[in-house]
Amino acid sequence: ARCRFFAITPQIRDDLEKAGIPADRIWDVPNGVDLPATAAQPESQAGAIYAGNFSQGAVYKAFDVLLRAWGMACRQEPGMRLRLFGGGDDSRWRLVAAREGCGDSVEFAGSTADLQKEFSEAGFLVLPSRVEGLSNVLLEAQAAGLPAVVSGIGGNRAVVEHGRNGLVVPVGDANALAAAMVEMYRSPAARANMGRMARARVAAEFEIGRIAARLETAYQQAVAQQASMGGGRNFDHAA
Repeated sequence: ARCRFFAITPQIRDDLEKAGIPADRIWDVPNGVDLPATAAQPESQAGAIYAGNFSQGAVYKAFDVLLRAWGMACRQEPGMRLRLFGGGDDSRWRLVAAREGCGDSVEFAGSTADLQKEFSEAGFLVLPSRVEGLSNVLLEAQAAGLPAVVSGIGGNRAVVEHGRNGLVVPVGDANALAAAMVEMYRSPAARANMGRMARARVAAEFEIGRIAARLETAYQQAVAQQASMGGGRNFDHAA
């Protein structure tokens, strides 16, 4: 059977095409999220927030880069605070935070059942990942109206436009990440403007109802195409 594929980011589409998948067998359908009824007010909050799985460590989530950058940022702005949410063993990263001299400014808050509440009490999201598909946490934070400081991997760049709804820094560059976090911390007006743009972009491009409609349309097109050729229909999801 001639499989069809869903690509959740432009980079994944490129990877599929490089692997020999014809372009007309790939549908561009990203992840979708709900748009909260109320938006955060990042101009009134200056703290940074992170959410992810600590068991994925440095290889995927780049906690080493985050904490090194946070230590540098706090030496410039001692009032900065970072809250880290997520499951998994965080004991190693507590030691790293202490070694970087920023242990007192970092809260390892564990898992939470209400991330939207935590977004409403933050000024910006930070996501320095080395490897990521299309982060639902990033989409959810942007839907809530939070600007983001992110690494420039494909999944993050599919959501964040530098200077518009967040700041994008080179992957693994702790100096650039520190500078971007300090810049975000120092400007309530920038956080407010970028937060509004973030929420508007999610509403236009990633809202779950719109994504569901795109997914349904893709299946309908595939069924119609297959009916014209005869035979079954297979799909793979590329994430």
